[in-house]
Amino acid sequence: MSKKILYKIFALIVFFLIINSSSFCQTIFSTRADGVVLKNNVPFSPVGFYIDRGTVSYYTSEVQAIANGGNFNVINLPYVGGNDAAWNAFLDVCYSKNIYVITQLDYAENFTAPILTFKNHPAVMGWSVADDADNNTFTIAQLQARHNQIKTADPNHITDMSLTGYYPARRAAANSYTSIPDVPSFQIYPISPLSDYDVTPSNALTQTYLRTLLYVNSAALVNKALIMNNQVFNWAVIGSTINPRFPTAAEGRNMTYAGLAAGVKGFISYVHNQALEAEVGLWNETKALRNDINALENVLLNGTLTRINTGDAELVCSRWEYENNCYLIVVNTSYTNAKNISVAIPTSYNGQAQSLFSRMSNTLSKVNNNLIGNIAGNDVQVYKITTGDGNLNMYAPDDTTNFTNLDRGWHIQFETCNDVNEALNEGNLLSTRMNAKISLVKKNYNLRLYKNAPIAQSFLTLLQNDFTACRNAGVKLIPLFRYNACEGQPAPNAPIERILEHMDQLGPILTANKDVIAWMKAGFIGAYGEWQNADDPTLLQMPKKGQILNKLLSVLPSDRMVNIRFARDKREIYNQIPITLAEAHGGTNKARVGHENDSFGSNAIDYGTYYFGEAGSQAEDIALVKNFLEQENKYLSQGGETSGLCGLFAGDSIYRKCDYALLTMKRLKYSSISHYELFDVNAPCNTIPIWGAAGCEPEMRVKLGYRFKLLSASIPNSVSTAAALQLSFSIANDGWANPINPRGVRIVLRNKITNEEFFVPITDGLSAPSDRSIDPRFWDTNTTTLVNINKPLPSNIPAGNYEVLLHLFAPEASIKSRPEYAIRLANQNIWEPSTGYNSFKDSIQIFSTVLALNTAIIPQSINPTLLPISMSPNPANNNTQLNYTLPQSSVVEVDLIDLQGRFLQNIFNKKQPKGKQTLLINTASLANGVYIINITINNKRISQKLIVSK
Repeated sequence: MSKKILYKIFALIVFFLIINSSSFCQTIFSTRADGVVLKNNVPFSPVGFYIDRGTVSYYTSEVQAIANGGNFNVINLPYVGGNDAAWNAFLDVCYSKNIYVITQLDYAENFTAPILTFKNHPAVMGWSVADDADNNTFTIAQLQARHNQIKTADPNHITDMSLTGYYPARRAAANSYTSIPDVPSFQIYPISPLSDYDVTPSNALTQTYLRTLLYVNSAALVNKALIMNNQVFNWAVIGSTINPRFPTAAEGRNMTYAGLAAGVKGFISYVHNQALEAEVGLWNETKALRNDINALENVLLNGTLTRINTGDAELVCSRWEYENNCYLIVVNTSYTNAKNISVAIPTSYNGQAQSLFSRMSNTLSKVNNNLIGNIAGNDVQVYKITTGDGNLNMYAPDDTTNFTNLDRGWHIQFETCNDVNEALNEGNLLSTRMNAKISLVKKNYNLRLYKNAPIAQSFLTLLQNDFTACRNAGVKLIPLFRYNACEGQPAPNAPIERILEHMDQLGPILTANKDVIAWMKAGFIGAYGEWQNADDPTLLQMPKKGQILNKLLSVLPSDRMVNIRFARDKREIYNQIPITLAEAHGGTNKARVGHENDSFGSNAIDYGTYYFGEAGSQAEDIALVKNFLEQENKYLSQGGETSGLCGLFAGDSIYRKCDYALLTMKRLKYSSISHYELFDVNAPCNTIPIWGAAGCEPEMRVKLGYRFKLLSASIPNSVSTAAALQLSFSIANDGWANPINPRGVRIVLRNKITNEEFFVPITDGLSAPSDRSIDPRFWDTNTTTLVNINKPLPSNIPAGNYEVLLHLFAPEASIKSRPEYAIRLANQNIWEPSTGYNSFKDSIQIFSTVLALNTAIIPQSINPTLLPISMSPNPANNNTQLNYTLPQSSVVEVDLIDLQGRFLQNIFNKKQPKGKQTLLINTASLANGVYIINITINNKRISQKLIVSK
């Protein structure tokens, strides 16, 4: 850990140059054939805000506020020139917050200059040809020319152009404008508009839909998708208005869902500022709508849209069909009039209508393949109907809680300059995990005593005891072995033959304890085991360094990685091409070598970390290294230590600040970094206190490594023991990196009466599945993954009602059942700390047989002496009364069955005396539809049809 005098000298030799935006891997934005926006060829739904013209400092504060508000991913704002470094720094902040920028160029004197300067920055989404483009500031020919110039300067990003359509003449010219940009957008500002707009307070919501639909259809003529610029501001900020006010939360929801029903593919709201956040109801609804769209993104972007004619201009209904499910949005754009609705649903969707969002009304129901009911004025309702009977559950995220998950986060560090290595204390490790929420331990082991001899058994025993202490405490170890720590430089090393011999001695212990190895540091060579400044320089040259690294990989289990200090060494040992998706986690040596920055935040090159020696200048070389790491680390571990050393130049202080740290950790996909330094806590360059004082530590704690959150899950209501379990869930990775070690995935079915658990294995974590979507190592950062499961039920599972849970477990038998080693999802109220399961908050009825029922509902055996049997009321609302007569004392069982013959519920099972009997059946919890009541009396069964209609 003691820091690297050699690299101070090195940094003096190499000139420091400011890193410009070209050092990043460019983010490519384009459009699909149907106009949907693509980010790096993946469908992307832009949801964010306009920001009013201001200073770069104001823009930066707005981005921080927007990022704090939720998962917004885009801003649209005017360019401010005059200081390229300041604008580049602003783009860096946007990129660190996963927010992409559409820059308005109306105010730029030479509007292609900022494009050429910043087009390679990864935060760039596109360029606005013009704002209010149909207000006659530019002619159509001029707008087309501007678009062409922008695309010539930057073919890798989209153009945007906002239209107003406030007046009939502008709407009549819609086709002339929507054909120009890659992505046209349309302004919907109907709440208290200027007095000369043809919108009135009474028809504002209806006009929102009709005008949006006009522009959606106009864009579709040229295979383009429309972005909606919806209203979240008060028209009073502009000038004279009619009763100026903000939209209400209900109006904001209505306008947004009307836009979705029309077919828009994104929302950039006007405008974000403190005034919006002061409107608490509207602001909270705007954030909730962002989560809605996030949950529905695959449906909205990839589903088949059908707009349904309701026969009422104020009543809007659209249907999407996606992955064997049907989704419906119903919007009443009348402020005052409730509406009756009845729309047909394709017969293949025979499940019940499930309301998707708990904050919305659900007064509609599905009866005989029709969605029917009454919807209040200014109301929105959203439903899903499956091809079978099931539920779609939505889950509330937890974006702030710091909790432990293995192989990620801060790590604590143990090392000594002494030859005697001190044992880890199990109690201290447990306390660190429980109280500090740190579950990674790095320990540097000194082997100086054994440079000319085999490793003593006492050392091997200590090493095994350390692994045992880590396992008992529920943490993982990052081991490093070295021959020197505090002996100065050049550092004395063991000869290569001794190094290889020592690795053979260590191999059995590493193999036996791989369950608690996060990864290893390469070690063994040079000062501090960091592959620099060895007394035998040939150890740092080929072929010896290749022999050492490959030998270490051979004694370490094949599914564990080794992190190396300098990426240039990996490139020399293997090749200069970063690993690819096809190579990732494939077990090859190249795919098992990650990276370690042992001097994070010290200066531009972090004392040699960012050095290849292949480019013409230092800045170019740094760019080359960081581009390499940015691509490699998609599938590799990236760890590091904070430095504590001051840089050599006054400008080096920027590398100790939060903005640089957050941007670099996100870009290079850091899994872990040390939360300790050997330096005096009051030293001016001690990074940890600097981050703490600046307030970025909390973000690092939750973002380092992976952070999965459950968005939605589709769970069937029932399934036969002879059938497969079919369910799906959508999961997002909000962390900076992917998991780097194997994980098992299984569904847990827990009987709600007996608590007996049964497991449906998805992947065991011991072998790489062919389907990457079920491997958590490929649940990519800043990406949502849909996991589809179709697996047989356990052969011994009995019929009953089961809670459904998700277990993301460590695959090694020694810790598989340990909850500390399972992955906790970042959601509210789904984690079970006693089991390590994440609950889907839903249950499934498992039945053992499928009854043969035809449409006439013929009973299995009719005993005329038991008739008549009646139910009243039928159709039922909240309950119905079952009446029957027993000719003698009998055992009576009453079961509820669906039309597919699937067991849903046992209602009654007791012995009753001879005579008339009455049984009250509660139907309040049943969805509207047709059911079967099976009455079994002394093994004779009669079936009755029950209709539930509320």
